[in-house]
Amino acid sequence: MNHSVLFCCFVVVIVSLCHPALAQREPIILEYADSLVGSGGPGYGIREFWGNVRFRHGNVTVSCDHAIHNPALNSVMLRGRAVIRQQDLRIEAPEAKYDGNTSIATAWGGIAVFDGNRTIRSRSGDYAMKSTIGVFRDSVVAWNDSGVVWSDIAWLNRSTNRTTASGHVVLIDTVSRFIACADSLDNNLQAQYSRLIGNSTAWTWKEGGSDTMQIDADTLNRSMADNRITARGRASILGASVAARGNSITYAAADSVITIEHDPVIWADSSQLYAHIITLHILQQHLDRVVGSGEAFLVSRTDTLRPDRYNQVASDYITLLFTDAELRELIAVGNARSITFGGEQENGDGVALFQADTIKAYTRDNELSDVFWLGAVEGEHHPEPVIQQKPEPYRLNDFRWRTDVPVPKPLPRPILELKHRRITGTPPLLNGTAAERK
Repeated sequence: MNHSVLFCCFVVVIVSLCHPALAQREPIILEYADSLVGSGGPGYGIREFWGNVRFRHGNVTVSCDHAIHNPALNSVMLRGRAVIRQQDLRIEAPEAKYDGNTSIATAWGGIAVFDGNRTIRSRSGDYAMKSTIGVFRDSVVAWNDSGVVWSDIAWLNRSTNRTTASGHVVLIDTVSRFIACADSLDNNLQAQYSRLIGNSTAWTWKEGGSDTMQIDADTLNRSMADNRITARGRASILGASVAARGNSITYAAADSVITIEHDPVIWADSSQLYAHIITLHILQQHLDRVVGSGEAFLVSRTDTLRPDRYNQVASDYITLLFTDAELRELIAVGNARSITFGGEQENGDGVALFQADTIKAYTRDNELSDVFWLGAVEGEHHPEPVIQQKPEPYRLNDFRWRTDVPVPKPLPRPILELKHRRITGTPPLLNGTAAERK
């Protein structure tokens, strides 16, 4: 699995946390407290403050009910309603520590971070005030006006508006109508892209529509700028009227076009199509046209009484036209070859083996109704008795029939709880375990 993005963020955070010598030593200054208990000489003793305690360190202010200040270490422990502020950033927790040498705030016991319209909650976390990088651990949930992300751990870079997350990641984007889960996430709002890595599954749908498109892959890349999803590695896509697999799938939602490459196959109606590249065109949330380019091969099985009989068409290009999600017309162009079986139900009517420059076929009720061979036509018809005496089934070269059709996956539990309602206030499962989020 590729963890390069997460590793780089981790290195940056470690450097921020482990080099206090790089930061100028500026003392933490007490601004107010109701009472004081101290020991040692001025500037060196450890002091305890109680009631409405408030400190200042540059542009950072910290407050709590009870504080232990160590001027020698230039640090302060905060207990009871701890709040750390830096401009429009606010961190709240039951307990926290602020280090004046590194300008790093560490909080635990259930923390909340408020940053403009963004809110983050987790069990614990660290935030470097100077590098504006934060690390949040255990049952992390982050949300804003457009969506929410759950994870086991998350890194936030406020300067670049980039978030990376790892461990049982679940994401929902209500603006783009996009839901996903994966092992890890790289979400760059400034560049308007997100990457889901490892066991990635996404669900997307059109505004006002009921048909949800499910996309699976090792890695999913999403461009928010042009509403495009690219799936890489063991990719598959599943909709109401079509299913497909390939090592690379691109879904351009704005154009309603799906491109499948690298060993692609689609299942539509009762047919399967193979080619070098397959392009699907969606019209009003229904499959409208499919084009297979390069050694295209279409196979269908409609005879339930004779499961070894497959209608087959092979050519350089195959175009399938659909109406109401049902295959209505087939056009095969370039070195076209076909095997088509006749007859209905229990009465077989032989098989036609033809080749031509172009083949056009029409279907009705999932069965061939009319077939036309055009240009340089060659062929023959074998009657039913000949078929029954033939030991080997009728197959074109490169025949295949796949049964690994993609299946629907259930939505992650947080999404089920948020489904059909607007995200407002605090999302559910803020303290949920990883198992509960899957």
